[in-house]
Amino acid sequence: MKTKANDSIYITDMKDVCEGTGMVVNLKKQGLTKLEYFASQAMQGFCTNPRHDCMEYPHEEMAQMAVKQAKALIDALNEDGE
Repeated sequence: MKTKANDSIYITDMKDVCEGTGMVVNLKKQGLTKLEYFASQAMQGFCTNPRHDCMEYPHEEMAQMAVKQAKALIDALNEDGE
C-alpha cells in the first residue's frame, strides 16, 4: 500500500449516527499530515540525541533536515518490491 505525504495520520473514513435524527454523517478528522508527523518525529529524534546539541544548529537547518528525513521515509515506504 502506498502512503501519501499529505494524507492525514488519522483514519478519515468514519461515519457516525447523529443523535436525535438518526442520520448517518461522514466525519473527517483534521490534523497532522503524514509528512508533518514524520518530520516532527525526526525533529524529536535530533533534539534528544545525546551525541548532538540541538541548539548547535540553526533552527531552519534542523527543520529542513527533519523534512528531508520524513520525505526519505515516505519514499522508502513507497518503494516497490515489498
